[in-house]
Amino acid sequence: MCCQSDLPTCDPLRPRGECYSLKYTISDAWCDSVCNAPRDGVSQYHQAVCEPTKCQCEEMGHLKSDPIEEKAAINITEMPDRTEHLVRRVEASEVRKTGLPDCLWKPGPGCTNTTPYECTDNGKCSADNWYPYEDWARPCKSSCLHVALLNPAPYYALWRPGPLARPFVEGDKLPHYEHSGMEGHLQLTKKVASGPILLTPFCKKRSNPFVGVTLFSQSYEVKAHRLLESCKRVGVCCKATLLPADVFGPGAPEGSETFRFKTISMKPSFILSQLKATQLPVVFLDVDLEFHKLPELFLPGSWPDGDRDVAIFNYWGNETNITNRRTPNTGSGVVFFNQTFKAKKLLVAWAEAMAYSHNRWRISTLTLASSLTPALTPT
Repeated sequence: MCCQSDLPTCDPLRPRGECYSLKYTISDAWCDSVCNAPRDGVSQYHQAVCEPTKCQCEEMGHLKSDPIEEKAAINITEMPDRTEHLVRRVEASEVRKTGLPDCLWKPGPGCTNTTPYECTDNGKCSADNWYPYEDWARPCKSSCLHVALLNPAPYYALWRPGPLARPFVEGDKLPHYEHSGMEGHLQLTKKVASGPILLTPFCKKRSNPFVGVTLFSQSYEVKAHRLLESCKRVGVCCKATLLPADVFGPGAPEGSETFRFKTISMKPSFILSQLKATQLPVVFLDVDLEFHKLPELFLPGSWPDGDRDVAIFNYWGNETNITNRRTPNTGSGVVFFNQTFKAKKLLVAWAEAMAYSHNRWRISTLTLASSLTPALTPT
C-alpha cells in the first residue's frame, strides 16, 4: 500500500469549508462545527445532522475509497520518431474525429512549447494553428498538435468539484450593479437572437439535457460549422447565432475592436435570452471551441454533491492559498447556467455590470469574477 503525496490542499481546521444549515431548526454554527469535526470524534446522531439534506458545505469531503485521478502526462523520450505511417494515421484521424489530432511522434527541430502546431505536409512547426487551410501564404493541407510539449494542468490525486454558494434565503440581498443603456442591450440581444441561426439535428429531439449556444460573425462562419460538427459527433443540441456585420452600426464594423468589445458586453444578456427561449440549461461556448467528447458535467446528476446553478472554470481553483482559492479568477469561454433562480440572478447582475459605461472596454471575465464574489460569501 502506498500513500498519495499530491492531494488537494485544504484548511485542516475546516476541511469542508463554511457550512450552512438548510433547516430552520438547525443553526449555521451547528452545521459548521459538526461537518468539520474529525470523523472519529462525531457521534452517530451528529453524523446524521451533517447530511446533504440538512447541511450544505463549500467543499466535498473525501473518503479513503475515493477514486484516484488518472495522470495524463506524456513522456517525450518514449515517443517514436516521425514516420510516414504515423503521419498518415494523424491525417486520417483529422478527417474522422473532432478537433485537431495529437502528433504521435517526438517533436522535431523548431517544435517547442510556444510553437506546438506541426504541418504534416512538411514537418514545420508554428506558434499559430495552421487551420483553416485556405491561407495561401502558409500552405498546409493537414496538421497536428504536439500535446506532449504543453504544460499540463496541476495534478491532484482527488478531484475537487469546487465551492458551493451558500443557500439563498428570502430577504438576502441580490447582487445588482449601476448601469446605463441596459434597455438598449436587451433590445439588441432580442434582435440578434431572432436572426439567422445554425442548428444541429439533435435540437429536434423532444428532450435534451442542455443546449450549447454561441455567437459568430461572418468571418467566423467556418469555425461555427466546425463547432456544430463536433456537437453532432457527440450528440449535443447546439445553436450558433449570426451577428450581422452591421449589427452595432457604422461606427463598429466587423473586425474592429469596437465590434469585439460590444459582442463581449452582450454575452450575459444573450445567455439569459437563450435560457428563456429554450427552457433548458444553457452552455455558452466561444465559437472557436469544439467538443471532443460528451460533456458529462453538464448532465443532471453528474456532480457528486448536487447539480450546479452555474459551472465556470476558475483558474485559482487549485490554489494552495485558501483566500485565493475562494476568489474567482474565471474564464467565460465555456460557461454553464442552469434553469435556476440563482443562475438567472447572477446573469442579470453580470449583464448589468457589462452595461455600465466604464465596463464597455473591459473583458467580460473580469466583470463576471466581480459579480461572483458576493455570491460565494455571506451577504
